Amino acid sequence: MHPDSQKTPLAAHTPESARSVFANAGLAPYRADQVFDWFYRKGARDFRAMKNVGAPVVRFLEEYFTPLSSALVARHDAGDGAVKLDIELADGAGVEAVVIKTPRRVTLCLSSQSGCPLSCAFCATGAGGFERNLAPHEIVEQALHASDVLGAPRRISHAVFMGMGEPCLNLDAVLDAVDVLNAPWAFGIGARRITISTLGFPGCLERLAAFPLEIGVAISLHAATDALRKKLAPLAPAAVSETVEAAWRYFEKTGREVTYEYVLLAGVNDGIGEAAALAAALSGKRAYVNLIPYNEVEGLPFRRPTPARVIGFRRALQTRGIKVHVRDSRGSGAKAACGQLRFEGTRGAPR
Repeated sequence: MHPDSQKTPLAAHTPESARSVFANAGLAPYRADQVFDWFYRKGARDFRAMKNVGAPVVRFLEEYFTPLSSALVARHDAGDGAVKLDIELADGAGVEAVVIKTPRRVTLCLSSQSGCPLSCAFCATGAGGFERNLAPHEIVEQALHASDVLGAPRRISHAVFMGMGEPCLNLDAVLDAVDVLNAPWAFGIGARRITISTLGFPGCLERLAAFPLEIGVAISLHAATDALRKKLAPLAPAAVSETVEAAWRYFEKTGREVTYEYVLLAGVNDGIGEAAALAAALSGKRAYVNLIPYNEVEGLPFRRPTPARVIGFRRALQTRGIKVHVRDSRGSGAKAACGQLRFEGTRGAPR
């Protein structure tokens, strides 16, 4: 149990809500804005480092707040620009997040749940079981830990909810966190640079279409037929055709193109026949397919397809008029690639 678990995490507030708290405590409301500037923009994780807020504010913060409710317990550098962060929450539950650095961008892969209840056959997270949903501040704190690891002047430029968990099963918390990721007083990540990845819950897509920020949506499809998708993602919430129709309604309402994610599994869903079926399922719809050659997980029977199979699948889609891209996989050297995240408890101090 985190020693400050009974105190309010600072990330559980916005400047607006904090101003009200400060006013009720007899403190000048504008001090809250100073505190948040120190916390988010200047990276202060110790209230006493907030030099211009005044001693009474520092005493108040130390008595009632904690800078972070979670702890970075380990980091693993994959050697290809990806760094996996093991984060322990106040109650001992854990999540993993991944920072992916390239010369032009820094993408943070965020988790929305500790574990995942969906049990997709090829995914390490699902194989590890489900613990609980994350609170909004626990999602935001992943970005704070990532910012601390990055250090100035680099900043997170993109955020993707493609880590542990199904965002649509914790949507209220996810959208609250998105507001903070986007807010200029916090991370200032452009809405179109934030993406939520989901198995495709139709009701969730309706809510995302109504969300005021123009965030991106990616649907984890992985198969073009219901029979095969049921084997790979047994708890997928809708048939393939219903999922594609829900995505089309999202596009018609928002004008924002949906990405379809398709993990290529050797000998399972990577043949030309499966590519033809996928093209048929998406025919007539605005579609962009992101092919993900499988990142192997110890203990699971699936294997990564050969480069020739990946190229053949991509060409089969292209010749049928489907826009397609093969994802550049990063993080495998630290078990940080897509499908490999599984928090296994404290493994030593950050290094």
